[in-house]
Amino acid sequence: MYDYLNWIAIGWVALLWTTVGMAVYRWGPGKVERHAQCPERKKRADFEVLYSEGDFGSIYPADVTRCSLLGDGPVSCDRACLAHL
Repeated sequence: MYDYLNWIAIGWVALLWTTVGMAVYRWGPGKVERHAQCPERKKRADFEVLYSEGDFGSIYPADVTRCSLLGDGPVSCDRACLAHL
């Protein structure tokens, strides 16, 4: 009888770890929409920022993939706005 309960407990622990792993994968680093003032043009801009994982538990802005001031093309500035995000 206790073997059956042990397997149920192991199943619940596996389900818990799977849920936590999926949450970290889904809400971890990725692209995020940000709004800030462009330090080069001194105008308010909308940025799409790619976040990366640094040390354990820390996320930092790594790159700007889109900027409303530059149009639809690639981001061609020196990305000084990363220091302000």
